Amino acid sequence: MNPPGDLVMTEVCDTHDHYFLIGSDSYRGAQILQQLPVTPASAYQLELARKVAQPAVVSAEPELPGFKQLVSRT
Repeated sequence: MNPPGDLVMTEVCDTHDHYFLIGSDSYRGAQILQQLPVTPASAYQLELARKVAQPAVVSAEPELPGFKQLVSRT
């Protein structure tokens, strides 16, 4: 369902909810995800994401100032 990636983020937005789901499709992504302050998604949130969300893919590391430092700190 999701495209492959180290970290895969899915935005869920409907009339009652707005949140992001983040998952990992690689060992590297799993290592990063373990260090992020996240809360596990509920069954309701996962089901809603399947119904309304469309994943976005970034195929390379973003060229944002401080991105590598932010990721390396986690």
